[in-house]
Order: sequence, then C-alpha cells, then structure tokens
Amino acid sequence: MRMNKVIMLVAPLAVALSMTPAARAARGTGPCREDVQKFCPDAKRGPALRDCLKQHASELSPACQEHVKHAKAKVEAWRQACQDDVQKFCPDAKPGGGALRDCLKQHEAELSPACQEHVKQAKAKAEAWRQACQDDVQKFCADTKPGSGNILKCLHQHNDELSKSCQDKMAQAQHRHRHHAAAAQPNPQ
Repeated sequence: MRMNKVIMLVAPLAVALSMTPAARAARGTGPCREDVQKFCPDAKRGPALRDCLKQHASELSPACQEHVKHAKAKVEAWRQACQDDVQKFCPDAKPGGGALRDCLKQHEAELSPACQEHVKQAKAKAEAWRQACQDDVQKFCADTKPGSGNILKCLHQHNDELSKSCQDKMAQAQHRHRHHAAAAQPNPQ
C-alpha cells in the first residue's frame, strides 16, 4: 500500500482529535475561514477544498498556516501510530464514510498499543463532548442531519442558548485554535 493511501485512510481519524482546517472553514469557523473565502470560494467541502488550500499554501494567513501545520502533525501522529494496523486489518477500506473507523473498531483488541492509545484518546475526547453537549444537541439540533460538521455548526448557531458545560467545551476548542493562531503571528521587536 502506498504511503499516500495510508495517509488518506488514516486522515479521517484525526478528525476525532481535531477538526480539519478545511472543514472548519467550510462551516464558517476557524482560522482558515477568510482564506477559504478569498482563495477557494467555489470549492466544495472535502477533497476539493483541501486541495485548494494546499494549492494556496504559501498565500494563506499565518494563523491558517499554523492551523494547517498543527492538523498535519496530528495526522502524522495517527499515521505513525496506526499505519501498520491499517495495512494489516483494513487494506481495502476506502477513505470517507467511516469505513476505516469501522474496520479499526472491529479489530480494536488486535491493534498495536500505539494505535490503541490514539483510539482511546479520540474516544475520550468524543465522550467528553457528548457528555457536555448531548442535551443541547437534542434541544437545538434534533432535526439536524449528522455529518460534515452539521451538528457543530448548529451548536455554534445557538451558542448563547447552550448549557454552561457545552459553552465551556466550545470555548476550550476556540481557545486552542486562538492559541495556535497567536503562535503563528510574527513576534514584533
């Protein structure tokens, strides 16, 4: 299996740890929002938007460049931890649609310790979000179709009405992204 295919298969797992710059920008959030509007206004979500951002990588704002760098580092960590497991258990899994996630879940007990740790971290993060926001999702987003960040977009639209626990979880995520954006700003001296 070529390295690019492994990266393409493992990349969806990184979403559990951090939302991709393209996905956040497509929803109108995150440090790449203005870059997407400027360079990729006609690009659809997913591969087309990702490819457009890649094509304009040197022109992206420092905050977006830092966000992309951070997302790539997380994907690389997943790749290093799980590439052998993907090759062993899921060689025919196609990117997108949850096929890789489902395959790894089927073989969870057989995964390498490093990959198991990444899966464990992703599950813990997802569970923390679920606990903090499940009532809000039911209250405000019950009719929202899951996938493509639709639930998160719905929560953002109702931010002022959310429970404190969900607002806190959303604020933590925004703080992390602002921190990465600030780190990308040049140091005036």
